[in-house]
Amino acid sequence: MLGVSNNNVVFFNNDYTKPSNDIDIDPIERYPYPAKMPAFLCKIGLVELQRWERERALRVKLLNNYINVFKQHGLERYLPKCYFDETLNMAPLRFVFYGENFYKLQNLLKKYIDLNWTWFKSPIICCPDDIHNLGYNQGECPVSEEIGKTIINLPCNLQEEWHNVAVNILDSCIRKSILK
Repeated sequence: MLGVSNNNVVFFNNDYTKPSNDIDIDPIERYPYPAKMPAFLCKIGLVELQRWERERALRVKLLNNYINVFKQHGLERYLPKCYFDETLNMAPLRFVFYGENFYKLQNLLKKYIDLNWTWFKSPIICCPDDIHNLGYNQGECPVSEEIGKTIINLPCNLQEEWHNVAVNILDSCIRKSILK
């Protein structure tokens, strides 16, 4: 199953699993090119463009609230430097931080967040099979493998009514894990 309907509209089903047959198919040959985008995706894109400025402002607000929690606890050193560069004009999908001593914090946060689907703990995520079945060999992406051991990321694309909840969870988990 190549994920292609009879009108060349493509659904990228095969990007997450190894082909069912034993023949090694070149990824370029799995889908027709150029592929048509399904009409519903175009419609979603138009709706998202119309609401982007409000969404962007909400993401920036939540990002700044997360950063303020880190500042309040003197933990800015665990944040990427890009968060403090105002010329970047960032509106990220995720708030990322990392540190080798955050295991207790991770354990507290995983009560609220599904780590397997959001924390990018390995170079390839969301595949039902082992990543080696997709052709990945240990050591091919050493930076990704290393940072995956220590990275934590939280969503910035929450509905506004959940912002305070997310910030309070982060603050509480930091207090319980690092400050005690």
